Amino acid sequence: MGQFRIAKSFEWRNLAMAEGHAVSVELAVVTFKGRCDSSGLKAPGRFEGALGWTHMSDGQILPFTDVSCDRVRDFLGPGLLQFAVEERDEKYGRALGRVLAHELYHIFAHTMQHGSMGVAKESYNMKDLLADDFQFQARESRMLQTNRQRPAVESTAGTMD
Repeated sequence: MGQFRIAKSFEWRNLAMAEGHAVSVELAVVTFKGRCDSSGLKAPGRFEGALGWTHMSDGQILPFTDVSCDRVRDFLGPGLLQFAVEERDEKYGRALGRVLAHELYHIFAHTMQHGSMGVAKESYNMKDLLADDFQFQARESRMLQTNRQRPAVESTAGTMD
């Protein structure tokens, strides 16, 4: 019996450039808020608040998420200052990607639950966001693969034998 792979693609689109006639089965609208570069870093006084968040309405997860570049900058400032200037943007960008991956996990796994470790855990420390390796755990990876919502055309179509 042969094996097969499900082709998955991921495409970034700029919402400002949307013409209104593109079709997507699943999508998420991401907003990066604040200053999203590593220049002018400083050691913060006291950090509070979420680094990113996914919107909900009436207990339903909506496909809208925000990442606070300013909060990530403040949170990581002391850690990023330990790297050479030419490495900071890469480390900071990867940290932003990890925060975004966590929020996309909520949207595409259709859950507000968290994992005990890795990308899906509830909160991060500086070491998590700056580490060379930071992944989803097996359970969360399976959730992303199996908790997909079916498009309306599939859920209303009859079965063929």
